[in-house]
Amino acid sequence: MPNVATVVRDLIANGKFIFSSEDIRNMYNLSPVQTWRLLRRMLDSGIIVKLWRGFFMLSEDMIINVPIEAIIDSFFSGEHYYVGLSSALVHWKATEKILTTIFVLTPKRTFCGRTIKVRRWEVRFVFLNEKFFFGFIRRPIRGYMFNVSDREKTVLDCLLFVGTYVPFRDVISAIISLRPRISCQKLLEYSLRIRKKALIQRLGFLLERIDTCTEILKELREFVSSKYIYLDPTMDKVEFLRDENWRIIVNIRGLK
Repeated sequence: MPNVATVVRDLIANGKFIFSSEDIRNMYNLSPVQTWRLLRRMLDSGIIVKLWRGFFMLSEDMIINVPIEAIIDSFFSGEHYYVGLSSALVHWKATEKILTTIFVLTPKRTFCGRTIKVRRWEVRFVFLNEKFFFGFIRRPIRGYMFNVSDREKTVLDCLLFVGTYVPFRDVISAIISLRPRISCQKLLEYSLRIRKKALIQRLGFLLERIDTCTEILKELREFVSSKYIYLDPTMDKVEFLRDENWRIIVNIRGLK
């Protein structure tokens, strides 16, 4: 059975800053009992911390220079996740907010609703249906790689989760900020792939008001529901304006 120093060295060398007991078993061909004993020694010495049953993280002293994005990436071995929502807005410089929560979108239900604490960050796992799991890229950060939603998918995810994880005002600011760097065609393709009428109605309304990507509005209108929806689902159900083209009830002051 390997000693603790060897295990730590191998985990860091393989970028496994967060790992499972199964990872340890496979790395050294150990039995469940041997794996438990090794992990127990590492826990008792403070070299690792337990996240939840079967999952562990190297102590923060061991990974002090590792960016939080790389730590998240190691948890998923580079697959089945991406950093998104407000966290992606920060990455794409579409907001000046200083966040302490990193949103990680994943189709893995076992992680849904869980959070972990890493340094000053709270990492929050958000379930995303497999059919919406697209539109992300791998990006470098300080010698490591991680997954992040691209600009277009970031906007649409924010609309998809508006009121739950993202304030509506942040969506407006993001579209304005990203306007020169967004592919309108990709925005259209992603929207039609998601096919959520409420999302398309809000998106079309905002694009028309902000006067950007106007060339895709005609195609978006074909998917508008006959049902009116409130522009900001979290605001009071008041009506300042009713837009017939997008079936939107504007319930935000100053947006007409």
